[in-house]
Amino acid sequence: MSFNPHPITKTLHGVTVEPLTLDHFNAYYEALMLDPQTMDLYSFPPKSLSPEHIREFITERIAAPNITQVFTASGKVLGASSYYDISHVNHNLEIGYTWMAAPYRGTNLNPIVKLVMIQSAFEDFNSERVKFVTSSKNLRSQKAMTNIGLVREGTLRRDRLIADGTYRDTVVFSVIKPEWPEFKTNLESVIEAKPDWSLSQ
Repeated sequence: MSFNPHPITKTLHGVTVEPLTLDHFNAYYEALMLDPQTMDLYSFPPKSLSPEHIREFITERIAAPNITQVFTASGKVLGASSYYDISHVNHNLEIGYTWMAAPYRGTNLNPIVKLVMIQSAFEDFNSERVKFVTSSKNLRSQKAMTNIGLVREGTLRRDRLIADGTYRDTVVFSVIKPEWPEFKTNLESVIEAKPDWSLSQ
């Protein structure tokens, strides 16, 4: 089976993970504005939170080679994430640039969409490794990655030049193909244990 990353459209527990397009703009912007600080820890956040700059940000996120997915339910945007840093030589990729609308943080929304995206990476794309990275300052993201069972590999010091001209330390997490069956079972248990996202609407 060849390595073939591509946009996906899948629904699990009432959440649809589908390709982000500019048709999602209004719902995307509305969800983002529930917590204007959502983008603060992005390496290169939007220039501002104006509609024009958010539209520009979406356009950049959906440009090839990124595969950017949005999470929707009943016409609402609940968050977004991307497949990127795709290596056809090594059959691996990264999932990141993820954000969740404020009402759904701490619910089972994050593990639901992670299950959909990681399952697609291993079972549909034939990935060998799925990587996640975050800033050493983004403790919320690190906690979320730990909670779903990802392996913390370590910290890359002064790894990335970010928008404010400083360098960030990057914390690396991953899951590899041999771990996937057990990881999937554990992630399904996390989904069942966490508060249901739909109760936060």
